Amino acid sequence: PAPSAKAALLRSSMPLFWFSLLNALMGTLDVLLLGALGTAADVGVYGIAVRLAMLTSFILLAVNSYVGPQFAAFNERKDTDGLVRLAIASTRLTMAAAAPLLLMFVLAPKWLLGLFGQEFAGSGIVLTVLALGQFVNVATGSVGQILIMSGHERDMRNASFASAAVTLALHVVLIPRFGAAGAAVATAAGVMTLNLIASAMVRRRVGVFVHFFASRKRL
Repeated sequence: PAPSAKAALLRSSMPLFWFSLLNALMGTLDVLLLGALGTAADVGVYGIAVRLAMLTSFILLAVNSYVGPQFAAFNERKDTDGLVRLAIASTRLTMAAAAPLLLMFVLAPKWLLGLFGQEFAGSGIVLTVLALGQFVNVATGSVGQILIMSGHERDMRNASFASAAVTLALHVVLIPRFGAAGAAVATAAGVMTLNLIASAMVRRRVGVFVHFFASRKRL
């Protein structure tokens, strides 16, 4: 490719590099910090709870694999209305698919954790807190994909840095005092921070809110 094309590729790829790196780090840092600042029992409870809560994110990943290229196509055609319709429709579909799991995580966390052993059943609050974070993740929809596919990778990178800072700070403060429950609060807060900032940036860049409760009318 021409030098200008290489420069454009580098400008686009570097923010995504940092975004991917932070995702990878934060996916393991919670367990490492819990092991260092908490107990082995905390690691066991949190490890099971976070894997259960993350089941809802697989639904969002599946939807993103389809809507991401569509967002890029709408952006290329400058069809903001089409992008918004698809974003809201996909968010509602994702929420409908994830709602049964989220309800189970909130209403019956002790029973679900008890399936892995009665020693885990008393830590239902960990799964409930993580589920609340995943609710925000699902309810805000594919805001990250919208930013990336519309050329605003830096906004997504900045949101990731903010989320990582919040998560790390809360882990350090809450784990020594509350153990696995503190780690769950930190992780959920990080997920919420990432998605709420990304939603605000979509509002700023595209001019719409695309969360589950949003109207299709452009602001």
